[in-house]
Amino acid sequence: MSLIFVRYYPLMLYTKIINKGMYVKLTVSGFIIGLFAVVGLSMVNGASAAAAPLYVALGDSYSSGVGADVDPAKTQPIANSFDPASGGCQRAYKAYPVLLAQNLGAQLRNVTCAGATTDNILQTGQFGQPAQIEAVTSDALLVTVTIGGNDIDFGGIMGCIASKECDGNSPEAIHTLDILHNHLYNRVANVITAIQERAPGARILFGGYPQIYPNEGQSAGTCSAYLSGGEMSGWNYIQNTMNDTVKWAVQNNGGNVRYVDPYAAGSPFMQKSIWGQTKDACSTWNKRAMNGYGTVNPSSALHLNVLGQQHYYSIFRSRVF
Repeated sequence: MSLIFVRYYPLMLYTKIINKGMYVKLTVSGFIIGLFAVVGLSMVNGASAAAAPLYVALGDSYSSGVGADVDPAKTQPIANSFDPASGGCQRAYKAYPVLLAQNLGAQLRNVTCAGATTDNILQTGQFGQPAQIEAVTSDALLVTVTIGGNDIDFGGIMGCIASKECDGNSPEAIHTLDILHNHLYNRVANVITAIQERAPGARILFGGYPQIYPNEGQSAGTCSAYLSGGEMSGWNYIQNTMNDTVKWAVQNNGGNVRYVDPYAAGSPFMQKSIWGQTKDACSTWNKRAMNGYGTVNPSSALHLNVLGQQHYYSIFRSRVF
């Protein structure tokens, strides 16, 4: 049998097969338990018996999977899309935390919840459940979070845009901009600190929000009845600033936390059709990632559909290691 030795790197464990001169990944800090097949290499004792690593998912409806009962290429909702035990939190079976846990072979502790704010993570539970942070324990090796949209009153500003000409003088916009400019950074930073204190060995991933409305100058598509160019510009300022604020909080709070950018080059959210169709909520493309108001399930509007959750999974997965 080949002589082997083990070399350790942060987050990675490799085995070198001396007489073959190559490295083989065995495990990634517990995220992937098992062995990549190599001719002549036998199973390391105990590797197959190791417990599945703990992955904790926190966040709002973009994490829980509201909207993932919609397939943009179909006319009917996907039946039995949500875990009935999750109640009002609406945790979907095809939300990115579920897909990520399946891919990594991890034990998923999913406490994501529709409507969640940073306060619901740190202080006040929803629907009779404890604050989400209670799910984070010292044995967690991965924690994912999408949060901030409800802090800035996502629903209020979207209602303003959909029902009237919404501008910077609208009460909804004034409220949103105040939270965005004066409070959101500290709220997100507090969430990061709390996770780090409870699970100091965990990789922490914070997701930005994928593009909801097109940019000013692009076609308003299915949103043309209510969405003006000024509203496009205003909303995208809000969303970009929200994402930047989350990103800044991540960058300023330690090396074990990473930002997951849906706008990054190569992101599946940024792909366009050969006719230039985008994947936002106003798109007519049957491969769009975001549900519009015309979705077969009205409560899923302006949330990621099943394709969008697959995209989210893809970009989160790319940031784990």
